[in-house]
Amino acid sequence: MGIEASDDTVTRMGKVFRYLKSVGIASAGVPRDDYRWMDPYAIFKEIKAGTGHGWCTQNAQIFVFFANRAGIPTRFVFGCNSQDNMVYYTGHSWAECYVREKARWTYVDVTMSIIGVSDRNGVPVNSADIYQMCQHDTFDGVTANIFKDWDWKDLPVTAKPKTPLSVPFALVNRMAKEEFNTEAIIKYRCAPHMEDLRGIYSMMLKDPLFAWTNFKRYLFEPPLAYSNLQTNGAHVYWVRRSLFLALCASLLLILGALFCRKGGGPEGG
Repeated sequence: MGIEASDDTVTRMGKVFRYLKSVGIASAGVPRDDYRWMDPYAIFKEIKAGTGHGWCTQNAQIFVFFANRAGIPTRFVFGCNSQDNMVYYTGHSWAECYVREKARWTYVDVTMSIIGVSDRNGVPVNSADIYQMCQHDTFDGVTANIFKDWDWKDLPVTAKPKTPLSVPFALVNRMAKEEFNTEAIIKYRCAPHMEDLRGIYSMMLKDPLFAWTNFKRYLFEPPLAYSNLQTNGAHVYWVRRSLFLALCASLLLILGALFCRKGGGPEGG
């Protein structure tokens, strides 16, 4: 990827993205179901070889994998929405990179060729910042680093080939405005960056790490989230843990009763 020890965070981000895009990553295509629990490097190899395809989820997973190994702390982010008191996945995923030089996380959407967003003072802005900007349509002075070569060829600006370009974020914020409506929920996925279970319980049998990760997520380690909506998450997790402990206690009592009955000797003894 051409990354050097002297490169700052933003430069590294651009080099990782340029390499992934140049080898065919971030091109649209229907992913295999197995990608739900495969590691990002295996997905990368298949897409690079032309034997696999990916959507925004795979694009973000692969970018997160390589960015972290390029020395950029990077996390996977995806959008949810609330409707009729239910939470559902909106269908879009992206990433956030930690810019050490500014001590701030910044929004990165590989699918949209957006590699970092900054405010009018040059301070990196993250998904939560952009979420609030969308509520009030306040994008004055906000800029985005993009690559015009792939997704923004029709943008009325000039740029050197495969070189990041700073443009007003208002020109490229279409996806963000669609994603961050008043009912939006931003969810941050902690490592390992596997998909949430989302009701497909047979997937628990596919991989032990996948099963263990979702078990912890369901009971003890709720994923980080951000929204303007009210939540009763603390109560929900308290109920889940209480029911789980009650189940464990019941199983222990049943096993204890069976053991005592077995060790009680023959009838009438």
